[in-house]
Amino acid sequence: MKAAVAPTQQIQRLLDQQKGECFICQRPIDPAVDSIEVDHIIPRARGGKDDENNYAATHEHCNRTKSDSDLRVARCLAKYEQIKEKCSAEDPKRPHLGDFLGEFGGGKFFPNVSQTEKVLTLSLADKGLPSTKHVVFKDKLSGFDYVFLTLPIEYLHHDDRINPRAVGGRIRGLLNEFLSGKPQLHVSLAWGVIEQGRLELKVFDGQHKAVAQMLLGVRELPIRLFINPDLKVLLEANTNAGTSLRQVAFDQATQRYLGSQLYWEKIDEYRGATNKPQDDLCFRARFTEFLAWRAAGSNEVHSRRRSHWNHPSP
Repeated sequence: MKAAVAPTQQIQRLLDQQKGECFICQRPIDPAVDSIEVDHIIPRARGGKDDENNYAATHEHCNRTKSDSDLRVARCLAKYEQIKEKCSAEDPKRPHLGDFLGEFGGGKFFPNVSQTEKVLTLSLADKGLPSTKHVVFKDKLSGFDYVFLTLPIEYLHHDDRINPRAVGGRIRGLLNEFLSGKPQLHVSLAWGVIEQGRLELKVFDGQHKAVAQMLLGVRELPIRLFINPDLKVLLEANTNAGTSLRQVAFDQATQRYLGSQLYWEKIDEYRGATNKPQDDLCFRARFTEFLAWRAAGSNEVHSRRRSHWNHPSP
């Protein structure tokens, strides 16, 4: 429910607090030109108080077309729409986590690391933070090492190969959940490859939860980090989760994309096993041979077949 139209002095006080910006779209308000409305930030129906500390000045249009009665959620959704509008024209699989990290100053650095069998030590010197130590666990089934940690978003990067999905409209439900004080039940998943004391880290699962928290102003996110994993296994596991296992909702376009990624992983593996150059795409005469190799699940090809591939019949 809207508060009564405030006196000019009250609107000016609100604009001063908001640095002259609309609370919802965060764009400038010109009192001489724009129609202004004052509304409750937290609706009274949700326990919001009827006093100036719970008022915000908005563009009339923004307030009357807002996506949620809670102005905090409406502001987050307006920001989401701005980023979506900027990115989706370039690629329908956007905006993804990387776009939001870029918007909020994330994805800038890679931490320096050292690892023993039981401890991973991270140096976050780019942020002027002290080193942190984390217990290394081993996944009993995959054999992957992993740690749990919380990192500033400046050290988080998005893997759009394993997770090509766009962040969708269900972000609204997560915003309301987090604002109501409910905890994040499942942490985001990431992989990290250590090379020359530096950790290349990319998040491949849990991007909706991560984006919802960033929209609400969170600057550090919890993750489960797999250390030096087999990335093909993670790609297959993520693809299966969204297709045959139906653990997450992948649309058909995403399923086709991930299926294509798995296919090219096998192509690259085959070319390596048969000493073919990476730009060898001559599969017309050899395609059945490739399928037989793939079905056999072998990384080696008999010398007779190699000879056939090197000297195919005209």
